[in-house]
Amino acid sequence: MADNNQGEGWIAFAIAMAMIAGSANIIFGMTALFAKDAISGDSLAYLTVQQLGWVLVIFGVLQFAAAFMISAKKNSGRMLAIVIAALSLLGWMFWVGTLPLAGITALVLNVLIIYGLSVTKKYFA
Repeated sequence: MADNNQGEGWIAFAIAMAMIAGSANIIFGMTALFAKDAISGDSLAYLTVQQLGWVLVIFGVLQFAAAFMISAKKNSGRMLAIVIAALSLLGWMFWVGTLPLAGITALVLNVLIIYGLSVTKKYFA
């Protein structure tokens, strides 16, 4: 007999990680917007602290949207989460030298999210 619940662990993992990352991004973004002294703008190459705040808030909201779409078995949510994880992966590559432990952890988690959502395509059918 075929197991109809294949990949539910990966799905739960992806939902949890998207919600945790979304929460963290919203908190960091709000910190950048309202407590500008908490973040040094000297380390930002292309954005101001306020622009970084808005980018993080929007990114966090998209991560929450992807998590809810995945839980509703929407294939578009799976694709959105994969794209967000890939963008996060690229973004964290620039921070690995500055924050090695956080950077490596984020890289590994994003790879696992992409893998988990890629191998569970049947869950969304």
